[in-house]
Amino acid sequence: MKTRTVFQNKISVLAMTTVMGLGFSIELKSSPNSVKSVAKTISNARQELLGDMKTLSREYVMGKSELVNQISIHLKKRLRVKKTFDFHKFAKVIVEESLKHSFDPLFALAVMRTESTYNPRARGSIGEIGLMQIRPCTANWIAKKLGLPPVKTSELYDPTTNIVYSLAYFSYLKKKFNKKGERFVQAYNMGPTALRRALNRGRKPIFYYSKVVTHYKQIKFSVERQKTQYQQASIH
Repeated sequence: MKTRTVFQNKISVLAMTTVMGLGFSIELKSSPNSVKSVAKTISNARQELLGDMKTLSREYVMGKSELVNQISIHLKKRLRVKKTFDFHKFAKVIVEESLKHSFDPLFALAVMRTESTYNPRARGSIGEIGLMQIRPCTANWIAKKLGLPPVKTSELYDPTTNIVYSLAYFSYLKKKFNKKGERFVQAYNMGPTALRRALNRGRKPIFYYSKVVTHYKQIKFSVERQKTQYQQASIH
């Protein structure tokens, strides 16, 4: 398979990082680096996702490298992949792509948990594929809209490729629904047209959104506990 370059931004970027997927060379746009800037991005993302519920769940602060390490550990226990899979490299993709689109990386994990139970080979009833269950037609629609390379159906089984296109679509939905978590998350499941139709009829569907938020809070608790255990072990 020919190597492709994904996400070549029209705006000049000073720092770029290359991460290899199974068939892709993905150039990741530079995202926040300092602990302070990462924390601010995540705090804003949590506010968008949780809205008034944000007060029910305290903030967490981790630098980018620590997030990568903790997500890598989290995935090793859950992601259904071969033993040779590079968890650290994949965790780096999740962190970079999430922060680039102003999402909390743990939100991406929550969507994976909700959509596929961390199974990259998952296939939905209407053609959804991979970790975040994106449909090939949706992936190629967002690719065309954002000037990204078209993607083959088989390539969406690759965890890295699936995350890149799914988070790009989530980013589009977030802008379309004015950064309101209840709506852009629900739209990912229902489709934006169906959601707007429901809203116009006075309905406010949140079944999918509620699932994602529940998993988000569970993952946040798990990662924080995992971090504490790691720190305690390093002391002894």
